[in-house]
Amino acid sequence: EKVQVEQVEEEAGEEGGSVQNGGAGREYGATWQEGDVVGLACDLAKGQILVSVNGSFEGPNGVVFQQAGGFEGEMFAAISGQTGRLRYNLGDTPFAHAPPAPDFEAFCSVAAP
Repeated sequence: EKVQVEQVEEEAGEEGGSVQNGGAGREYGATWQEGDVVGLACDLAKGQILVSVNGSFEGPNGVVFQQAGGFEGEMFAAISGQTGRLRYNLGDTPFAHAPPAPDFEAFCSVAAP
């Protein structure tokens, strides 16, 4: 399955993107600032996590994590920061920007009840 989530930076300074997996992390070069929309998309079959800023999945955004063989078992996304306020949209209202491909679905439409 493919899912999309959007996050709106409401009151934050400039931030940068990083990916954590199993305690190891790396920065991927994307930055955003107050008012930007940060999109997260997961392709579970391909094992990819994609990020967009204001709808752009072009570099340095796009695929920021790749798990060979896809994702198995449980997986969760976490967002952390030092300052600011965030608003998340899991798809219960229309997204501000399109997903990376038409076959991605909103998280709220594929999540277990």
